[in-house]
Amino acid sequence: MPVIESQLDTLSEDYAKNREAMQKVVDEFRSVENKVIEKSESQRPKFEKRGKMLPHDRLARLLDAGSPFLSLMSLAGYMRHDDKDGTEAGGNSIAGIGYVSGVRCMVVASNSAIKGGTISSAVPDFCELEVDRRMVPGETPEQVVEILAYVIDA
Repeated sequence: MPVIESQLDTLSEDYAKNREAMQKVVDEFRSVENKVIEKSESQRPKFEKRGKMLPHDRLARLLDAGSPFLSLMSLAGYMRHDDKDGTEAGGNSIAGIGYVSGVRCMVVASNSAIKGGTISSAVPDFCELEVDRRMVPGETPEQVVEILAYVIDA
């Protein structure tokens, strides 16, 4: 594969301004993520009293230690409908791509520490969630590389 050479001048004034603007947006995004995690953490005593783990802790145990996790819906529902202060971003779910026993998986966990795990809907009157992995014609189970794990609060 040919190497793509960058024409980007990382020493230019435009680059510095663009980088600063992007960093500001990333910092705001991380701040929203941290608000949700802090709200979830505030529920730790209640969970521990019931002998349960927080959703982020369950995911940490499920995923391979030290492996990357790409969160896919951290801002879902941010400041929409019931989310008045930004602490319910993520649609009360944690979803992303990570590794379980060396296999890349789509992982979804109900964040029951936020509103009891109910799903905030873009359509307030009705919301149905269906998560599945369908076989492609001609595919055998042995050929399936990506799997879906739905982590529930049992």
